[in-house]
Amino acid sequence: MSAEFWDGCKYVSKDPETVSGQPAVGKTRVFADSLPENYEAFRDEGMDDDAAFNETLRCFPRVGAQALRGVLDFYFAHQPQPQP
Repeated sequence: MSAEFWDGCKYVSKDPETVSGQPAVGKTRVFADSLPENYEAFRDEGMDDDAAFNETLRCFPRVGAQALRGVLDFYFAHQPQPQP
């Protein structure tokens, strides 16, 4: 996703001092893109929503459950709709 995709997500910041200004979750060094990518990979493996969420959180514990939920909600709410 482009860096602009995350504009407006209160859980994502772009600080030139952190990961070269790439969108990261809060003050962490976790790329915002990593969370939905991991969540979707777990879903593709057959996990239900809760299990995929919990496994993603286990992979990125510094993010925290609230920020993970916020990033995922933002991601799914702002996906482009397929064109017919």
